[in-house]
Amino acid sequence: MGKMRKEAISIIVGSDGPTSVFVAGKTGKQSVKMRIKNAIYRRKQKKAKKRIHPGSHTLEEVLEYAKEHYDITEISTTQRRYEEQKKCWKEGVIWKYKPELLGELRDIEHPDTSDKKAMDAFLEKVRQRSKVVEEIPDCEIAMDFHIYEIKYQGGTIEIAVDYHWEMFDISYRGNKKRMKTLGKIAQELYLYYGVTQEDIERRTVRYSKLLLSLSV
Repeated sequence: MGKMRKEAISIIVGSDGPTSVFVAGKTGKQSVKMRIKNAIYRRKQKKAKKRIHPGSHTLEEVLEYAKEHYDITEISTTQRRYEEQKKCWKEGVIWKYKPELLGELRDIEHPDTSDKKAMDAFLEKVRQRSKVVEEIPDCEIAMDFHIYEIKYQGGTIEIAVDYHWEMFDISYRGNKKRMKTLGKIAQELYLYYGVTQEDIERRTVRYSKLLLSLSV
């Protein structure tokens, strides 16, 4: 029999909350191509850090700026993707600001991904936490969540914000030819939102998102 390659599950924890994504794949030594990509990313990140200086705007100012420069529309609160994203953000807000509402599910220890039983138990706890969040009435956690969309040259930029908690996130999609342009617009908006000196010193989520955007 040939040598078996180990299955792996990666756990990716969102910067604004506890949501985890599990990606099935094969483990093994990092390929030359991947090492080169990582080296390129590290160089880009080093350059990006030099572009970040104190200076910031409010979320309201960012949206006004976006409206002045692009064709932007707000997604209806009745759309399924709005409801799904709000649920994820609600979990993140509760996890970060109202952890007492989650009880013992506040912190779920990440398991050894090679241990199937431990992984099954972990996933069950994640599902339980999501169910707990669903059952928490909206009146228990104030939110002012909105999703805006920019259609640009066949691509789409999505801007999600919560004005109450000062949370801001940008994603974009389109064909390969448009992704670079869409990424530049995302960078423009993240830069306009900016960071404070405290964000830079503390390496806050706001700082990390700007750095990631500039490093792409």
